[in-house]
Amino acid sequence: MNSLGIQRCFGRLSQSRRGCCHKLHSNHAGRDNYADKSFYRDTFSAMIGCYLRSIRRQDRIFSNKRQRVSASEHEQELIDRVINGDENALAELFSQHRDRLWRMVNFRMDPRLHGRVDADDILQESWLSVVQRIDHFLSDASRSIFVWFRLITSQTLIDIHRRHLGTQKRNAGIEFSINKGWSSESTSFSLSFHLLGHLTSPTQAALREELSQQLKAALASMNEIDREVLALRHFEQLSNRETAQILGISDQASSDRYMRALGRLKGVLQALPGFSDM
Repeated sequence: MNSLGIQRCFGRLSQSRRGCCHKLHSNHAGRDNYADKSFYRDTFSAMIGCYLRSIRRQDRIFSNKRQRVSASEHEQELIDRVINGDENALAELFSQHRDRLWRMVNFRMDPRLHGRVDADDILQESWLSVVQRIDHFLSDASRSIFVWFRLITSQTLIDIHRRHLGTQKRNAGIEFSINKGWSSESTSFSLSFHLLGHLTSPTQAALREELSQQLKAALASMNEIDREVLALRHFEQLSNRETAQILGISDQASSDRYMRALGRLKGVLQALPGFSDM
């Protein structure tokens, strides 16, 4: 335990001791408070308890630091193996990010594909594409491994949309319009679909359709990049830095746009008739 922790510990004990002494003095006027053996026993026990709690806190802090360092070292080892063409290492890296990639697929996938393919099918096909690009790993994934995986998965999802829906797809030819991201129309559709996803009963179908049209129109009034930042940060749950890398903007700009987009979204939702009552 460091000196500051010891000082705080004994500071609290000193206050406790003064309080106890005052209580003893009030209840037993004229009695020698410091001769009270139970008082010293309780104080000593409190000192030991405080010390042990501080030690446990320090152990947890050091343990967390060791785990982060260990994870970082392990990832670097996997990266070095991938650079040398090790597919098993690449598979382990992909597995580490699988849940996050699944979340992206689930958010972006057109509802009309439900029942035809599922997110796991898309991730399996994405993995095959990742393996085919292992020779480009060093150059393409140098800034962020996850962003590289996400790009390949996005491209795979677009191909599956075109394959199954063909000309039915919403502007399928311009899905990669924002820095290799999703088109503004597609993002608005996904945002609307998931914001209203709780309206699932047949009796709510008419209300859902009406609110969906209003919500998409309101979202369309937002800045295109702000809307994409909102989708990446809030629904795909990307970090601020990952969002900035995907959109080709600075970390600060990404943060500012996210806060602005949240404020706009709140205003959009509050303006929808009946939305706050659902």
